[in-house]
Amino acid sequence: MPFRAFLRSIPKQVLLLALGGALVTAGCIHAPFLTYDDPAHVGEALKPDTRIGDLIRPVADLSYIPVTLLSYRLDYILFNSWLTPLMGSLAPGCRFMTYLYHLGAAIVLWRVMLGLRFSRLQSLFIALFFVAHPLACETVCWVSERKNALAALFSFLALWAQLRLSGQFVKRMLAVSVLYSLALISKPSALGILPVLLLLEVFPSVLRRVPLASEPWPRRALPVLVFGLVSWGVIVLNVSLVKHMIIPPPGGSLFTAILTDLEILSRYLLNLALPLWLSAVYLVNDVKSVADPRVVYYGALLLALFGGSLMLARRPRRVLFGWFWLVAALGPNLNLVGISHVMQDRYIYLSTPGFAIILSELLFSAGPRMENSGRLRVAVASILLLFNAALAGVRSQTWESTRTVFADAVAKQPRAALARFGLGSAYGEMMQKAQAAGDTKNAVLFQRAWIEQWQKGVDECPDRFRYSAYIEMALNVAGDRLRNKKLDYAKRYFELAAHPPASVPDIGDARAEALSWLAWIAFERGNTVEAYEKAQQAVRVSGGVAGGRLMRARAAMKLAEEKRENRKELLREAADDLRSIKPESELYNDAQALLKLLSEK
Repeated sequence: MPFRAFLRSIPKQVLLLALGGALVTAGCIHAPFLTYDDPAHVGEALKPDTRIGDLIRPVADLSYIPVTLLSYRLDYILFNSWLTPLMGSLAPGCRFMTYLYHLGAAIVLWRVMLGLRFSRLQSLFIALFFVAHPLACETVCWVSERKNALAALFSFLALWAQLRLSGQFVKRMLAVSVLYSLALISKPSALGILPVLLLLEVFPSVLRRVPLASEPWPRRALPVLVFGLVSWGVIVLNVSLVKHMIIPPPGGSLFTAILTDLEILSRYLLNLALPLWLSAVYLVNDVKSVADPRVVYYGALLLALFGGSLMLARRPRRVLFGWFWLVAALGPNLNLVGISHVMQDRYIYLSTPGFAIILSELLFSAGPRMENSGRLRVAVASILLLFNAALAGVRSQTWESTRTVFADAVAKQPRAALARFGLGSAYGEMMQKAQAAGDTKNAVLFQRAWIEQWQKGVDECPDRFRYSAYIEMALNVAGDRLRNKKLDYAKRYFELAAHPPASVPDIGDARAEALSWLAWIAFERGNTVEAYEKAQQAVRVSGGVAGGRLMRARAAMKLAEEKRENRKELLREAADDLRSIKPESELYNDAQALLKLLSEK
């Protein structure tokens, strides 16, 4: 079939959706992988010797996402032989594939809305709002967030199958169960679509799709059990894999988490309605009690938006359904299970159709019907979609590199710790490249910029205690102060790294390294007992860190020279510590020199 004939055979709606989705990646399609997260999430699947079996097993720190990992392997098969030599990276191919999954999700969403008896204009508006909204840039442009697009694609396919097979119970149950399971093992937060599936299954007349009594209650109740068991199994597995990342919820309790979520939900709604201040990182200060004025402010705002939308709508049932979809799909990310990231653009991705449903009802149904009002409504909707699409094209340029992503985040959220950490990391990478190129001048400038960002992250950001990056930032700032022979400053930051608050996700090796340096400072200042105690702590925290064992050996040897009663035990401990340092360690030669000195004694 000639290409022109092929294009003519595609519905105009699909072409519009394809164009809208293309704008989401327009500014970054050519960019390499980000050095933040992409290597950890994508790297294994793109190695030449990776086997399929390695990608379908549970992976710690990544949750159980075999569908996503296998999709990266498909990218490797499709693009590696020609795209890597041409552009130096598989990243453009990966982004193109994510664009296709995102577009597929939008096309299916369009058909779902038609199946739910929304008008053709409304259905297309909802799908276009979803496909070309700037919030989608984080999902489509960031290669490691592919899982979001796949979760949406399979979740919406499950809804579509539910509608298409409404009179065929067995086929519907099988199709929906398989598709929903694929969504869950693309990304566990697809759990948020479960309430929407169950609502339409148990109450099929909620949007006047089919008569309420078309199937007996016991049969309509069965999906609750089936989908619930599938969800429970996947969620239990994923929680077991990432339990080390779970921290206390914002404010310290479920109640304060709900209070904090009032602000977060309000900010998500603002970003959906007016996406001018989007950021890869957001600062959210915990709400710790109902006395916080934000509870009243954001609570009243949400109540006014909810009540006002119902009052203005001609069909409040549909607006209510939109609110239900929005909140339900966001539910897994509403901080009742605490993790470091309390608010991210990607978290609202699956909820975007719910907001678009509310907006479409207000645009196309609210208010009086006057002459030419239909054309005016279409014009307003078109302007809104074009505005969002233009912003998406601009926003996509942010994802050209790790530096541009986090420079933008620091500009918009200067007191967000993770923004400072990401930008500092980017400067650190630039420093290493400059060093490798022999560009000493720029290497020094980049190093200063790196440490400056991390020092601000440790000293100035109120949310710093939510991130394990806090330990790494404090450790590296301390190392910089040590290189500049500022021992008191170095000691201060080593102490921060060694003894973080309980809310900071623990990094044992980093804390042990900080304790090892504290032992070294104490040893250099002649405080041998303190040095030994700090080294002991370092070994207890992480016995695999060579610095702790080397410092304990040095301190033990020094204590033994002072003719203490336990001299033999100290020397035996020192010998054991020195022998445990492996040849691949950079401290191996130091250990061997001390071991030789010890044997002479």
